[in-house]
Amino acid sequence: MSIDQPLTADNAPRYLLYDQYLRFADDPVERKEHLGDAARATFDALTRGELPGPRALGDSLGPIVREGRLLFTAFNPDDEAFLDRIGMTGRFTPTPGADLASLRTANANPNKIDSFLQRTLSYDATVDPATGAVQATATITLTNTAPPSGLPDYVIANENGEPAGTNTMYLSYYSPLRLQSATVDGAPAGVEVQTEFDGPVYSRMISVPPGATVTLRLDLEGELAPAGADGYRLDLLNQPMANDDQLRVTVASSDPSRPVVAGAGLDGTSVNDGRLVSTGTITENRTLVVRFAPG
Repeated sequence: MSIDQPLTADNAPRYLLYDQYLRFADDPVERKEHLGDAARATFDALTRGELPGPRALGDSLGPIVREGRLLFTAFNPDDEAFLDRIGMTGRFTPTPGADLASLRTANANPNKIDSFLQRTLSYDATVDPATGAVQATATITLTNTAPPSGLPDYVIANENGEPAGTNTMYLSYYSPLRLQSATVDGAPAGVEVQTEFDGPVYSRMISVPPGATVTLRLDLEGELAPAGADGYRLDLLNQPMANDDQLRVTVASSDPSRPVVAGAGLDGTSVNDGRLVSTGTITENRTLVVRFAPG
């Protein structure tokens, strides 16, 4: 069995994420052979073909490198340091003294259900510009559009005894702030607290039934660097997914005499009545910088 048409830039994403599992549902060995053929053809074209100049390569590959979908490593320390500087290793690099919001999920099932997962992160922060004290709420909405039947077991089944189409994931949320409370769909929930990259990470197993939505809310507080001339900084470190995350950020001041006056770094940002609101899709690491009226 072969595929109906050659893989192209237009049809490859859907084929690799979804169609291949349907077409070869009864023959995983042949599916892997076809996938290997496609990988070899791509590698041969990259290494044996005539490449354009550095500027053309950068224009072509830069966007997917910034999205974390194409990364590189080197075994020479000097080479690795250079790749780090230009952002090609995908290193997780929170900024000391800044706020951070980074959502990560890992499929806990032996299946290919992630193409049906839609994630939304809403982050609402209130900042004291003088002291750097922050109170924030991270609301993570997980929607599973997978059907309960009609697809191969390789795509929607699991080994956890859950109904077919259930997406069970290990979710982690990175933040420099202290966790005060957590809820899942409004009910109090336990969250595992660990330290990684010199800061807290809050994790929990979450199962989302087919066609359902589950909401995790984390209430956080802590002290960051005071918002001086450089303002309040929020690093948003993105995880590349089959479906891009939806993002909503609001930032307000706890001091009425020092409202928010400007913000930069995210698309879809506006400031009204001393409060910043930003909404949109996030596809790469971004940094939001918020400035307050002088004290």
